[in-house]
Amino acid sequence: MFRAAGLYLVAAWGVVEVSATVFPLLGVGDWAPRLALALVAAGFPVALWWAWLFDLQPTGIEAANGEVSHKGLRWGQASLVGAATIVGLTIPAFLFLGRDAASEASIATSALSPVAAGGDMRTVALVPFTQGGRDEQESYFSEGVADEIVSMLARVDGIRVLGRAAAARLVANGSNPYDIGTELGAGFILEGTVWRASGRVRLRTSLTDVRTLQVVWSDDLERDLTVENLFDVQRQVATAVAHQLRDELVEDGAPFRFGPLPTRDFGAFERYLEGNAAMARRTPASVAQAISNYRNAAALDSAFVSAIAREAYASALFIDWGWTYPGATVEELLARAQDLASRALAMDSTNADAWLASAYTRFMANRRRPELSLPYFKRALELNGGADAEALYQYGQTLMVSGRYNDAISAYHGVLAQDPTRAMALVPMATISYRRGDLEQAWRWADSAIVVGSEVPYVWAIHANLRNSSGDPLGALEDARRALSIDPSYGIPARSALAVAYYQLGDQARANAELERALIELPDAQAPGQTDALFIGGALVRMGRVQEALDFVERAGPRSALLWFYLQYPDFDAIRNEPRFAAVVAEAKPNESD
Repeated sequence: MFRAAGLYLVAAWGVVEVSATVFPLLGVGDWAPRLALALVAAGFPVALWWAWLFDLQPTGIEAANGEVSHKGLRWGQASLVGAATIVGLTIPAFLFLGRDAASEASIATSALSPVAAGGDMRTVALVPFTQGGRDEQESYFSEGVADEIVSMLARVDGIRVLGRAAAARLVANGSNPYDIGTELGAGFILEGTVWRASGRVRLRTSLTDVRTLQVVWSDDLERDLTVENLFDVQRQVATAVAHQLRDELVEDGAPFRFGPLPTRDFGAFERYLEGNAAMARRTPASVAQAISNYRNAAALDSAFVSAIAREAYASALFIDWGWTYPGATVEELLARAQDLASRALAMDSTNADAWLASAYTRFMANRRRPELSLPYFKRALELNGGADAEALYQYGQTLMVSGRYNDAISAYHGVLAQDPTRAMALVPMATISYRRGDLEQAWRWADSAIVVGSEVPYVWAIHANLRNSSGDPLGALEDARRALSIDPSYGIPARSALAVAYYQLGDQARANAELERALIELPDAQAPGQTDALFIGGALVRMGRVQEALDFVERAGPRSALLWFYLQYPDFDAIRNEPRFAAVVAEAKPNESD
């Protein structure tokens, strides 16, 4: 019996290892390896019972008492074998069928709860407004109208509002209001269509109860097209929606208190909306266009504080991402951004955009002292009630590079509470876990980022990097190629992952070729950026090209808290004790870090 037990365990180990390796490559769900493990575990007592009853001899299978097996088993032995077999088969059935039954029971139970089935009844998700009767290229206008309504609702205590980005992916997939509400945890869905023509603006909106799919409120408002009238329409919609969600917030029908008009010049306001739409696309060309839009808006209305502040913010974004701005050096662009942010804050100390721009430009000017910008981020969040996902995200980024990882993760959770589909809030949580050496948690965040951000190339590149770290070069190849297929304009992260994957597969020629392609993309090979140091430098280390990696990291800059954070990655463990590498880490280390 003991010999049989040993043989069974050896064979079982082989089955589990093969299933864990082969099933994922075949595209089988992750239930398959678990099922194999459960079956193997369940079969062990059965094997022991049979080994107790029988011996394997050169002449064949014989009963343990010496009688040939074909003479039959005693009734008691047969009963024990049958019982063991039933118990063994019951284990996987309980583990998997019971698991599914429990899940179905949980779903059935949640269906009995209106809030669970229809979402939080104090949460409203805004579906992207459509642009009626005009060129789709002017969708920036409907987007701007929707975003302002979200901003107004976010200032109402007790209401959680999800911006249009949260529902956009679901709408694109054809989801109905119930599916959207259930997916996002919202009790209500706000939809709308915006028309403008012949100097008039019209806004048709409706609010749907996710539980019943009934429209509980709707309105159709039309006005002359002025900034004052547009904001009046937006305020009416926001007030009506807030009444539906929390009627007790308003006493005696008093209106909600919203912020002042940003400008009275409609042309300036339109340039401002165009700038917001361009900046959201996050490419060098689009952010440069946003800077131009904001500058034109401020030229039309010199008192337009938000336009001035957002030009400063967009300029800092250019510097942060290491892009080259046409006609200006980094120093010149930063100096202008700082001047704009200071001017905006001096003009209106209650403007959240001005505080956010001041925070971001201060961060760019003091890259090794991120703590200097934190009070400005906090003030921006206080002024907008913590409802600005962009401000909260940048606050989290600043905490992250300061080494305050738990605080950063809390900030990213706040971002996701406002926009559950913001993949770029999940990516830093994955990188923090990876930097801590918690690969399992890093995978959870990275997989979630893929689910909600499947069209974001950077997400796929990060996923590819994790696959390489997990010993899955084939999966890394697939992810990196996906990133390049979406947008090859910034291929350094994906090509670095390809190089490492090919190296792990033993294809040295392809590995070197991909790394060379990544190097060619560098604007200045003698002065690579911080992100370049992470991806190309990390790839050089993994490929065993240690001296080249040290040379590359030494050239990378600027010395900053972000570079320090990147150099903590496990990718650099092989050179961590090298004096040259340690010197760069020390030069980049922020004043406050754990």
